[in-house]
Amino acid sequence: MINRHSALEILNANADSLPNLIEQAYQQRTKYKGNHVSIQLLTNVRSGNCTQNCAYCAQSRDSEAPIEKYHYVEDKKLYGDNDLVDEMHLARHCIGLSGIRFADDDIEKLAERIRKMKKNESTT
Repeated sequence: MINRHSALEILNANADSLPNLIEQAYQQRTKYKGNHVSIQLLTNVRSGNCTQNCAYCAQSRDSEAPIEKYHYVEDKKLYGDNDLVDEMHLARHCIGLSGIRFADDDIEKLAERIRKMKKNESTT
């Protein structure tokens, strides 16, 4: 596990340190994961307009990041991303939503979309 001091050193490293940093990252990856990399796709289902102020997040209420904001991503994008995960044999399709509180109706609508994706997976 990396400690705070080491993490800050990495973040503040200069370009000359990059080859050594890459080598150390490679050693850690192969130590814990062997020669295997798990690739996942994240689809942001609800973007922006979050009521929280997580300083690291472009979707937080105080962020001025130029992000696309939408209440729910279109089916074409969500299902297209799911097809891409299948076609490219990726490890997982993750779904993210901005915010912390969701109405039961919103959760049920998302669950229905996920059920539809899972049903299509079993027929392909």
